[in-house]
Amino acid sequence: KVNGYHRFGWVDIIRFQQHSDCVNAGAVDVYKITCRGGEATTIYVSGDGDTDLDLYVYDANGNLIACDDDGTDECLVRFVAYRTHTFTVRVRNRGRVYNCYTLYAI
Repeated sequence: KVNGYHRFGWVDIIRFQQHSDCVNAGAVDVYKITCRGGEATTIYVSGDGDTDLDLYVYDANGNLIACDDDGTDECLVRFVAYRTHTFTVRVRNRGRVYNCYTLYAI
């Protein structure tokens, strides 16, 4: 990772899958997920318990669509895409050590 982002660009997430990774202290992991218009999408992040993780979902215009920024590393957001669209998902580590997590997109 470089500057907190995946060195090789975006990691594409397919709905109904999971992806495991570790995010460095103070860093952000970035994903893209394509959702069909009118369908509900749930994104869940489960961390290792070491730090606070926050989850943010943005549309192509950079508008925040959903977020979970409480003080835990368990994050859950649900939203309905207004049209078929590729969204940007960011997992931010607010802690001082790395956090290994699994991201679920369903």
